[in-house]
Amino acid sequence: MSRSSELQKFMSQYKFENDTVEFELLSFVDWLIAKGVKMPTPPTPREMMAKEVSRVARQEKRHDDEGEYRANLAVHVGTGVQRQVVWVDIDKASRERMEQNATQRREQIVGDVVNLARDVDHWNKHNPNQLPLFVETDFGFDLELAKASRDLAKAG
Repeated sequence: MSRSSELQKFMSQYKFENDTVEFELLSFVDWLIAKGVKMPTPPTPREMMAKEVSRVARQEKRHDDEGEYRANLAVHVGTGVQRQVVWVDIDKASRERMEQNATQRREQIVGDVVNLARDVDHWNKHNPNQLPLFVETDFGFDLELAKASRDLAKAG
């Protein structure tokens, strides 16, 4: 059984034992510890530093006449165990790296929206006596609104 499957089984057991459909994460983790479930191996200092550098690189912002933009772009390269993250300065990035980043980020967004739509569809199907939820998946208006808001803030 995979670690994910094992933890999913424990989640079901926890909800059953506590007669609940939801749980607070740290309470569940405390329950796992009390049950003697093997804890994950702590990250090495090298792994911790890599995570910190990624966070800092992602947070770095610059400004131009249009407003704020990210200074660094993450590009996932390679496959399997050879998969790595390459950070590139957006102002010096090649077209290839910029296209890779844009494609990867767009794929993540689409994946998130697909999962959201499936979740809402499932909930609607299983709650026919409730007012159905609707999720707008056309973000054109939202993008224009965000741009206009940024322009107003810049002008004001």
